[in-house]
Amino acid sequence: SNERYETRLAELTQGNIQVRYTPTQKLGFGLSLSHFSWPDLLREEFGTPSQDLVLHGRVERAEVSAWYKFTPKLKISARTDYWIDQSNNGEGGQLGLDWTDIGNLGLSLSTAVRFNTGSNTDGYGYRVEARKRWGQELDTYLGYDLYTYKTDSFGSGTSSTYTRQTIRGGVDWSHKDW
Repeated sequence: SNERYETRLAELTQGNIQVRYTPTQKLGFGLSLSHFSWPDLLREEFGTPSQDLVLHGRVERAEVSAWYKFTPKLKISARTDYWIDQSNNGEGGQLGLDWTDIGNLGLSLSTAVRFNTGSNTDGYGYRVEARKRWGQELDTYLGYDLYTYKTDSFGSGTSSTYTRQTIRGGVDWSHKDW
């Protein structure tokens, strides 16, 4: 449609601010804030959002994170976030552990547990990943992610629970300036 909902010439539809503070080599903190609203565009690649969504829709998010290195090779990290949109709110969090260069072999392990609440889903999960450096030019990784979530059936009073399992792997190659 060629109909516009708003008459403003310009507006901020997406903004991100991130601040990190590292007082010592062992300790760090982070804060990030983000804003998203739906722009009033005369484009239809992804369908036309409703007038109410364009005029009132928004997602505001705040996240706080921290990490601490027990040793140069062992680090714990935590983050929590809170979000709010035009009709709901929720939160999430994650606690992780990273162990780098195990046995001076170029092998690293990362693991994390996490949770989140959303407008239509609530879930929790676990992730583990191994990384291996082979010389100066080749990195490989293999990871597993387990996520269990419950969906809201949009007002019918029933919900469903699902489990998603993902295996990821990859190879990264670099050579001099490439």
